Amino acid sequence: MNQDPVERLFGIVRGVDAHPTVTSFQQIIRYVSLGARLSTIIQGANVDNVEQMNILVTMSKCLKRQAKESDIRASDLRSEEYVKMS
Repeated sequence: MNQDPVERLFGIVRGVDAHPTVTSFQQIIRYVSLGARLSTIIQGANVDNVEQMNILVTMSKCLKRQAKESDIRASDLRSEEYVKMS
């Protein structure tokens, strides 16, 4: 078993966010895997570079928004639990 692919994946994650939260880590993994799928699909498609970039930018914005919303929800849940414990 070779751990190089796992180390490469963590390197990519750290390249996006040096200290990701759990939700950020999940979103980055989704983005990386989705980006890999899209690049495979787009290679054989009749799509120019501008359209390809628009697709990736739109997806990136969507995933970043979802990650921020997830972090906010997680923070709210932590706050609620803290209040209940007090």
